[in-house]
Amino acid sequence: MNDGSSILWTIAILFGIGFGIVRWMPRVRPHEERIRNWSIGLGIVSGFIFFFADPFPNRRSSDDLGTMIGASAMAGVAAGFVWFFVIASLTFAYQYVVAPPFRLLGSWRRRLSERRARRAEERRRHREQREWERSAPQRERAQREADARKQAEANQKADAQRRRSDARANCELLYSHFAPEIGSRFPRPDLDAWINKHMADTEDPTVVEQRAEQLRRLVEYHREQIRPTPRFASVRELAEWLNKEKAEIESLPVDERIKRTLLANLNERNAELMTQLVGSLEPRKS
Repeated sequence: MNDGSSILWTIAILFGIGFGIVRWMPRVRPHEERIRNWSIGLGIVSGFIFFFADPFPNRRSSDDLGTMIGASAMAGVAAGFVWFFVIASLTFAYQYVVAPPFRLLGSWRRRLSERRARRAEERRRHREQREWERSAPQRERAQREADARKQAEANQKADAQRRRSDARANCELLYSHFAPEIGSRFPRPDLDAWINKHMADTEDPTVVEQRAEQLRRLVEYHREQIRPTPRFASVRELAEWLNKEKAEIESLPVDERIKRTLLANLNERNAELMTQLVGSLEPRKS
């Protein structure tokens, strides 16, 4: 009886120690469920071994089956408590004796790897910084060139738009000057339609200026049809007419280029009229 009590007390103490290890050791406590499951499983296996292995050779064959099952069950429970202590102790030994050196080694290797990664990242950043600083003059030059190109394109567009606007404005001013004379032959809606169709902002400025010259000639044609060039009886009359036409052209509120073109056409017309007049004044041959 004393031996049985000693065994029970020993099992209880071992279980208590194992329970304390599981409950109070921070690194063991997360494994409590696994330790319990293993203890139950090994206790069941130990009970079966107790039942079939017949560890007590003096056991009477007359013992009934129920007594044997009960004894095996009690042995399995006792073994489970012992296994709980054993597994808890092994877990404690692993977590606090075996694992720490490996954990420390892993931590050291991890810190070393992180340190190497930081150094590699710093070297990369320094290299990129040096490359960035080294390429600063090229970037600034490229930026200046890009800004210059943008400014040149903007100036070119502005100049093209100004040329279009000036060409249209000169045509409108020229028409306004001659509108009282040619309005019935060439009304203002026709002029606006011609300008919108042939001198729009989508056209090249050179094309718009060429069409402005065509429109100017059209206006002069209608004016010539309404007020044709008079016939002259003398060179003096022709000179007076020429001076009057020049003065009228000079008074037009149009661009100087238009004025120069009109004066050039007037001089050509004057040369033709002078040729005709001189030919008409030659004495007839008898």
